[in-house]
Amino acid sequence: MQKVDEVPSIRGRRRPTAKFAGIRVLVVDDERDSRLVMEMFFRLRGASVRTAPSASEGRRMLEMFKPHLIVSDIAMPDEDGNQLLQSIRALPVERGGRTPAIAVTAFAYPEDRRRALESGFDVHLSKPANFEELFQAVHDLTANVDS
Repeated sequence: MQKVDEVPSIRGRRRPTAKFAGIRVLVVDDERDSRLVMEMFFRLRGASVRTAPSASEGRRMLEMFKPHLIVSDIAMPDEDGNQLLQSIRALPVERGGRTPAIAVTAFAYPEDRRRALESGFDVHLSKPANFEELFQAVHDLTANVDS
């Protein structure tokens, strides 16, 4: 369940920040910096986050962590994000097969978006991430999660 609270800013003024308390997020991206940025985005908003540097590690983390949301890059070596989501969507619900998923990728052409959605992503966002769009997508996809 999301809440909007205020937290102190660096200069002592209070600024509103969104909270994703109780939300478990799995971030899958082969680029370390991208994983760290996403991890920070979610942790600062109260989410519990795990990261994976590959599709195979992401699938393993899905089983262990049981996230409420997956955020994945598309362009990864060996197995890309579309292949990852296709394999997740083939799983039974109780093993995470219907976990909401957001693609955050540099593959931003209309055909890339179409392919991501056909692969099972619920939302397709372009890199660099627009955090307002990401926040809204996370809110929409996790609005019914009990924290």
